[in-house]
Amino acid sequence: MEVHLQCVARPDLAPMTVRTHAGATADSLLGAFWHECGIAYDPALALYTRSNRPLRPGASLNALGVRSGDTLYLRRQRAPLLFLANWGLLAVVCGVVALLGLLLASMAYGLTGGRVPFVHGVVVDAGSSHTEATLYRWQGAKYLGTGRAVQVDHAESDGGISTMEPRRTAEDLARAVSGLLGGIRAPVYLGATAGMRVLNLTQPAQADAILMAAECALKPYGLRRAVILSGHDEGVFAWLSTNYLVEVIPQDSGHTEDTFGALDLGGASTQVAFPVSSDASSEDITELTLYGRKYRVFAVSYLCYGVNEIRRRFLAHIIAQQEYRDTIVSPCHNSGYTFNLTAKDIFESYCTITPQTESWLQQHPDAVFTFVGNGSANECHSAVADLMNPATCKKSYSTCLEPPKVPVPTGQKYMAFSAFYYTLKALNATGMPLDTFLNNSNLMCSATWEEAQTLPSAPTVGFHLFVLLLCLFVGLLMLAAAFLVLARKQSRAKLHPPM
Repeated sequence: MEVHLQCVARPDLAPMTVRTHAGATADSLLGAFWHECGIAYDPALALYTRSNRPLRPGASLNALGVRSGDTLYLRRQRAPLLFLANWGLLAVVCGVVALLGLLLASMAYGLTGGRVPFVHGVVVDAGSSHTEATLYRWQGAKYLGTGRAVQVDHAESDGGISTMEPRRTAEDLARAVSGLLGGIRAPVYLGATAGMRVLNLTQPAQADAILMAAECALKPYGLRRAVILSGHDEGVFAWLSTNYLVEVIPQDSGHTEDTFGALDLGGASTQVAFPVSSDASSEDITELTLYGRKYRVFAVSYLCYGVNEIRRRFLAHIIAQQEYRDTIVSPCHNSGYTFNLTAKDIFESYCTITPQTESWLQQHPDAVFTFVGNGSANECHSAVADLMNPATCKKSYSTCLEPPKVPVPTGQKYMAFSAFYYTLKALNATGMPLDTFLNNSNLMCSATWEEAQTLPSAPTVGFHLFVLLLCLFVGLLMLAAAFLVLARKQSRAKLHPPM
């Protein structure tokens, strides 16, 4: 039989293979090893198995369970200190330590009124348009196995980390997290979203550099993990956060039908998530156990359908429609408003690059487009609908808006947030009926630039971007309704196929 020997204690000695037999002892293997190495026997070393079990020196290889082809390791022998211990003295010491521990536990109980102290944690949401760090706390004694998190404080910085230099990313993150923690020791978790997903697809080396800079900056503050979240995970987290904040989770009734679906309109992607029945099957379904109850959540993310990237696609769309002219008429900007953008700003993006645009950009690297608004709400909605139509989208792009592959629950209610909320909040329209909102938005989108600025609900900061966002938002809102209707029709067709 052949046994492989490797000296872990002496890395300078090369591994070797010894030919022997099952009746040979562990001592004979050691002797053969030292003889082949040409060095003196070292009594401090012994043979160990891969699982770190020592081999008795005088026992046969067969009795020790060593088989041909096995690898044994030479390691330093364990010092038998436990056999030399004074067990009586050790017992006395252990008793004293136990009494001190009991005394300290009693003092802690009295000082806290019997409550388990709070545990803290920091979550850094590194989005495509801004970064937000939030400090949470929850009691160490979790409720039904899950902590009830309460927000303590938060800090924001403008700009997504995907658009920053690694050094600035590190400085901004360190400043935000250090300000939150103060003297608190807490684990820090960073999750980057769609902006970094896009960058990771186009410039993976740059994405790695930014993530490494973030890790280096936050490690002194207790960083546990820094990752680029998948779109699916982002959707699941959106669903969980929504239902936790509206206090649907944790539930006392034991029914999951009351949970809300989530519509998250971000900067570079849109997430849709909703609960599904136990018989639904899809790779996009995640099972969660929260507060002792199980939930099944379908979540999907649509990359390039956040407000920043869909705006970029819209501009690319009307440029192509108007054959790459220097002056482009935009139906989604108010009449009387003009602005300039370079071709690189529009086409050097994962969400807008195509073989045609890439070829055109190589031929016109310094091109600048002038956009002139004509304030046509109907044409704007039509253009946005083209971007949302999967059949039209697939003619140019690989990331398109597809209906979910599982039945949408009938009567499901949804919470829409992020850019959905910001737009409605700016108009003071969060409680406005849908028809009224659509009429008001059409009025603002169709107004001239001067008229739009005088409307009572017009925000004062970044107004031209707001109007475009509003017009695109209406298109997205209408499409979200169409999206759910289409999904429901597909669900009914699957449940009731034609005879």
